[in-house]
Amino acid sequence: MARTQQIENHFRQTVSDARNLAATLEQGQAEMPLAEHFGSLIQSLDRRPFSVTLLCLDKPSRERVLKWLYGHQFAVFSLQISGQIGLLEVQLKDKGYAVENSSGSRQEFDTWEELVQVVGDSSGMTDSGGQELTLVTERVNDLKNLNLLLPDSTKFVQESPALLTRILRETNILMVAGHPHYALSEIERGVINDLMAEMEGFWPLLPVDELAEEVSIPENGWWQQVARPKINLPPKLITTHVEAELPGFLTSPENALRQTLQLLLLGRKAETAVEAVNERLSQELRQLESRKKREARKTQTSAALGNDMGFASQLRNHLGDGVSDINKSLQEKARRNDTGTGNAGQQLKQFIDSMHIDDLAMEKGYKSIKLSLSNKYQESLTRFLRDALKNGVKRDAEMLDSELDSLKRSLSNEFKSKTGVEPVLEFDPLNRDGLIDDLASSVNLEMRYQGEMPKRGFFQRLGEARRAAFVILMSVSLLAMMGINLRDNPLIGVIIFFVFVGAFVFTYYGWKREDEERLEKEVSRVREEVLGSSRRLLGELTREKQSRIGDFLERIKKQWQLVLDRTLQDWQQRERQTSEKQSHQSRQRLANIDTLINQWQRQQLPAQKLQGSVSKIVSDCRAQLEMLVDA
Repeated sequence: MARTQQIENHFRQTVSDARNLAATLEQGQAEMPLAEHFGSLIQSLDRRPFSVTLLCLDKPSRERVLKWLYGHQFAVFSLQISGQIGLLEVQLKDKGYAVENSSGSRQEFDTWEELVQVVGDSSGMTDSGGQELTLVTERVNDLKNLNLLLPDSTKFVQESPALLTRILRETNILMVAGHPHYALSEIERGVINDLMAEMEGFWPLLPVDELAEEVSIPENGWWQQVARPKINLPPKLITTHVEAELPGFLTSPENALRQTLQLLLLGRKAETAVEAVNERLSQELRQLESRKKREARKTQTSAALGNDMGFASQLRNHLGDGVSDINKSLQEKARRNDTGTGNAGQQLKQFIDSMHIDDLAMEKGYKSIKLSLSNKYQESLTRFLRDALKNGVKRDAEMLDSELDSLKRSLSNEFKSKTGVEPVLEFDPLNRDGLIDDLASSVNLEMRYQGEMPKRGFFQRLGEARRAAFVILMSVSLLAMMGINLRDNPLIGVIIFFVFVGAFVFTYYGWKREDEERLEKEVSRVREEVLGSSRRLLGELTREKQSRIGDFLERIKKQWQLVLDRTLQDWQQRERQTSEKQSHQSRQRLANIDTLINQWQRQQLPAQKLQGSVSKIVSDCRAQLEMLVDA
């Protein structure tokens, strides 16, 4: 008895320390389940309730054992009917006469048989809907502070893990009631073995009618066909006509076996709860260490965003490459369009090829006629060149606006994806009207002298006729030298006269055709010269246009670069301030986490000591039980 009292005192002190430790761990929480659990263990020890499980193999055994435990006269009951899991809980209470449920309704039992019928009938158990019944009666039996867990059947235990768990958590003595000649089924044997694997004691109850004929106890009864725990109480005969004596560990709260069993049950609960405390400590420390690592990573993130020039350099390269690509694309397009094989070059060649003789101006001189382009043709050619330049400027301006808008979107998206801020990149469109006017004013064709033709009049015609007549005279002279003298022949004079006149008249026809052929050659030459000059002029003006567009792109580049740099600097400044603030907060959180870790680590040693204490309590209780059973 003294040893049991020492174990009890040790248990009280250990559970009290565990409750204080759990209250410290759960401080600040809305609910404190661990501390409340340890408090309930101390209260259970003070109330000294003793719980046992009664598993009845048949209905008559249930009725007989209940009558034996609580007497044939009215005893003091509290009935907890749990229809959902098939469990009836019977508790011994104080004196009185009443039956009340948790809703406040009242019910009375006139006879013991009515109560036994309700308890023994499984349908009566489930009809109560899980309500708690309190029954007080006229007389108090020897049993006090006894909780009896009464499963409805082994089938319920097998099919309900929750029922099995509750039985093992609340009791450590299994009483199994059944007729001595009862034959266990495989299900019943398996359920009993499962229960006794965690139970400390096993007590078979054998209801018999001592006055019946051929009453015998088999040598190998059902109670010997199951596994046996550490405490194996001898079978108890529950006689019908003579009330069997109740054992001391059921009737006396001071019984050493009862107290030790009670301490062992509470000790195992405390052991599980202390394991939960240690697990809570380990879990909290793991969580704090994880939080510390996360905060450390946040602290180590780059706080010097302003010093990171990689993104700024990337933006500058993107902008420079984009502007360069636009300029190259415009130049390539202009080159393809303005060359001889391009659209503008082909149109210029077609326009100049349409030049004819009437487009030439003729200025008569003393001995020659000077040829040049007419003012009308030069004006037409100037208008054509200006229109070609105007169309080119409009085409390039449209392409320029489209390409710049695309580059703007690309830069904005890249900047926003990195910083979350969209820069304001605006640009004034190219002044196409001003550029067109400047280029048009530079179109100046001064092609005053392009060729000449000889001027021939009356005397030149006479000279041409004289040469024809001279040919005849020279022929006559040659014939005279050869001995054929025709000089004195008057017919020669007539012939020379008609040849002279014919040659004079022929000049009007022949010279006209010669002038036309020469004019055609002059026109072809003028076309080539005008085409070459026009192409050179168009090329120079195109290069001037590209130079002006390049200057415009360079201004846009500088303007956008300035906007991007300022926006990036502002963002970096804000990020730097935010980072410094977050770093300060992170350092504070790290300090708080370190404080919490130290606090939790200081609780590890007490928790480990508690684990050793409850383990020692459980082992001491089992040693005491072995000693009591052996005694």
